[in-house]
Amino acid sequence: MLADRTRAAIQEHALASYPNESCGLIVNGDYLPCANVSNLPSEHFSISAAEYACAEDVGCVQAIVHSHPDASALPSLDDLFACGTSGVPV
Repeated sequence: MLADRTRAAIQEHALASYPNESCGLIVNGDYLPCANVSNLPSEHFSISAAEYACAEDVGCVQAIVHSHPDASALPSLDDLFACGTSGVPV
């Protein structure tokens, strides 16, 4: 379960990124906002390998977070597939 401050940080980042997808990582229970480097950020997200590696230097990546602008907050089929292959929870 996310702490209220972590949930608030995720929501703030999603609002600031709109209409593009926001993305970030949960590390040690904290939200680390990341730059969305996707070529189509309004429909997809991508976190650079360098930014992911920096997060791993802080601690274990517990979750990958991203927004679905103007859509459901539920994981998409693509999200579920990516989680299955990455081993990082939804």
